[in-house]
Amino acid sequence: MLFTARGVSQTPRSLYLKDLRLSGSFFSDPLSLLAHTGLRSGQWVQIPGEAVSEAIRQLWKTGLFSDIQIETAHLSGDTVELHIRVAERQRISQIVFEQQIPQKTQQKLQELLRVQTGSFFDQAALVESRRLMRNYFVEKGHYQAHVHIKTEPDEVLRQHLLLRIEANKGPRYHLKKVRLKGNEALSRREMRKAILPLKTKKSWQFWKRAPFSPQAWKTARQNLLAAYQNKGFQDARLLRDSLYTLGKGVVLELEVEAGSPYYYRSINWLGNVRFSTDTLHQLLGIRPGDRYSPQQLEQQLYAHPAGRDISALYLDQGYLFVQVEPLITYMANDSVDVLLRITEGPQASIRNVHISGNTKTSQQVILRELRTIPGHSFSRAELLRSQRELMALGYFNPQSLKVVPIPHAETGTVDLEYQVEEQQTDQFQLQLGWNPRSRSGGSATLASGFVGTLQFNFNNFALKRLFDPWAWKEYGIPAGEGQKLSLAFQSNGGSYQNYSISFLEPWLGGKKPNSLGFQLSHQVFQDIS
Repeated sequence: MLFTARGVSQTPRSLYLKDLRLSGSFFSDPLSLLAHTGLRSGQWVQIPGEAVSEAIRQLWKTGLFSDIQIETAHLSGDTVELHIRVAERQRISQIVFEQQIPQKTQQKLQELLRVQTGSFFDQAALVESRRLMRNYFVEKGHYQAHVHIKTEPDEVLRQHLLLRIEANKGPRYHLKKVRLKGNEALSRREMRKAILPLKTKKSWQFWKRAPFSPQAWKTARQNLLAAYQNKGFQDARLLRDSLYTLGKGVVLELEVEAGSPYYYRSINWLGNVRFSTDTLHQLLGIRPGDRYSPQQLEQQLYAHPAGRDISALYLDQGYLFVQVEPLITYMANDSVDVLLRITEGPQASIRNVHISGNTKTSQQVILRELRTIPGHSFSRAELLRSQRELMALGYFNPQSLKVVPIPHAETGTVDLEYQVEEQQTDQFQLQLGWNPRSRSGGSATLASGFVGTLQFNFNNFALKRLFDPWAWKEYGIPAGEGQKLSLAFQSNGGSYQNYSISFLEPWLGGKKPNSLGFQLSHQVFQDIS
């Protein structure tokens, strides 16, 4: 950036701008660029002054130029002509991949590029692109991959560059061995579980070798230390962390200093009113003298697989806003004191229950299965039971069925949203064969013909929509009220046919699960002599 004022004293003067010109290498509209400066012919300008400096700043803000100069081209009395010289930044005209790079790999590398054809040349973006491309190969096991991005002047387009990308991924290294020194605390199974991220191949792919991934190695190191800490070794640390190649394999070496295990010295509770300390101690299942494990403590407080944790105990009684905070009050000399501070909060009541995603099943059919009723106290156990009841209907996809609590701490209430996804519930059965004319003892014969069964089961039928044209058009058959309708036809050639229809209403009256159903059948026998 430069402003040159030939023939103008350093003392600012107010001059009449007679003419403003733009020159240099640029592809943008010159009138638009001049408009960016804020200067125009016919105005009075202080030179040197803020107006000229601001003009230069505005041109820089466009991001188009690598060099900007404003010069006084002619000065006569109180009249001045300014000349703006600019050099536009170079652009990328073409990106070329070397021929040895497969087409599929080229597409992936193209996605990782931080510059595109037509964009401005940016050295920092190229450096980042090279890093991302190399990491792409490294994560696939090509530990010694090299990526080069070269720039060449475009011989056709002025101020344009051609990018040439060369990639040599090198051999693919596999994980050959993990050596752990100083390991006396973890079993072989626990160590293998900790370094599981390194095993990137599927268990059934016995013919493959796991490629080496630095990112997986980093995760495995963290998991390994966490495994020591969860065994009580809070001071465990890595003394040495190294790797080396052996043929096309990578050998990883770790040296761990486990230290001494820590044990609970005392466990105290604070803030519990609803449940006694003895009850909480019994459910926690951790006693002074047990080995300290942060993972076990967290599981017993919040995330027991069977729901036997402190948080679940409170949630089952409606304490949706409960907070259980473990505080380490002492950790030294292989001993740990833990204070479990509980903020129970109010018992939450259910304000509203919403259903979303039920495009076919009516709201009432879903609501009658729920144990979470507006106005009742919130209960985690009843919420889980409601989920199971909805799954048992068979109307919804179990993988996508979930409940989203929306708590309102200021009112002590909670809204529940059941999110469901309809799935196919109707069944069609067809069994078909051919029965040739044959004897059936004595002189009686059975007529030849097709033998088989045809049956339709509609498990979410809606009788009240039977005469609704929209229901027939939308679902093919009236559906959404949870009723069951079955139509069946059975034939044994021309000698026997059976027609049957059955219907079941599982909630007669819609208030209690009292069922009412019927079955009608018609049989036809024909004895062919």
